[in-house]
Amino acid sequence: MIDIIYQMSNDNIIYRVYDKKGRYQQSYSPKLKDSRSWAIDCASILKGCVKEDTIDEKGFTEKSKKIFETENQSENSKNRL
Repeated sequence: MIDIIYQMSNDNIIYRVYDKKGRYQQSYSPKLKDSRSWAIDCASILKGCVKEDTIDEKGFTEKSKKIFETENQSENSKNRL
């Protein structure tokens, strides 16, 4: 039962990786084991961030929250203000 609830909750989630300038690079599905850590590893190399996006049935983003940010990415976003 827990596996079914987990799968249902991840059907509309995707991890999106952005580089240090905020440009989209890669997406990972949480259906794949360790995909969150892959996204974080990728963002670390790019000195960027990972956002966990909730998408609708058409693939449009409904909600987005930043789940990982490198120190360099934090400094860049402060400098843009």
